[in-house]
Amino acid sequence: MDEQRHFIALELKRFYEKFTKKMTLSVPRTMQHYEKAATICMELDATPEQYVASLVAKIGADKLRVEFLHCAEAKNHYKEYMSERALSLPDIFEVQMMYLRNQLGQAKRKVEDALMDDDLKFQPWFRICITKQPIEEVLDKYCAEAVEQMTPKLKQFLIDKKLDYKRITND
Repeated sequence: MDEQRHFIALELKRFYEKFTKKMTLSVPRTMQHYEKAATICMELDATPEQYVASLVAKIGADKLRVEFLHCAEAKNHYKEYMSERALSLPDIFEVQMMYLRNQLGQAKRKVEDALMDDDLKFQPWFRICITKQPIEEVLDKYCAEAVEQMTPKLKQFLIDKKLDYKRITND
């Protein structure tokens, strides 16, 4: 894992320098910032390019400093950035509802079985929030991933859909 993190750190350095037009020294003090950011990238399953791009988009290339690559808000900046570039939440929701209806109707499956099936590409937040009552097995299996997906935008979407976002956030 250390070898992988080091490789990601070097890629973060490369993209930081490319996007900000600022050169950084490969000294231990500077590299430790990249190493910390690499750990975050690995947790998020983020590419170094997308990760740095998300911070440049939020903070600005001229204001972004190496230390900011692992600041407290870095994960949220990345999640928001990626959610803006993906399908819209309403589109994702409609596709997921179509899949679920198909599983319940044509495939004649129980909702619990469909939501627990990893071969069906439901979003973790969808699996947890779509039912009227929480399904304990679904919560146990997918809550950690759903917590990672939670953004203010997703929270508001779930509120608008009258879905119980508190199953994920414990607000």
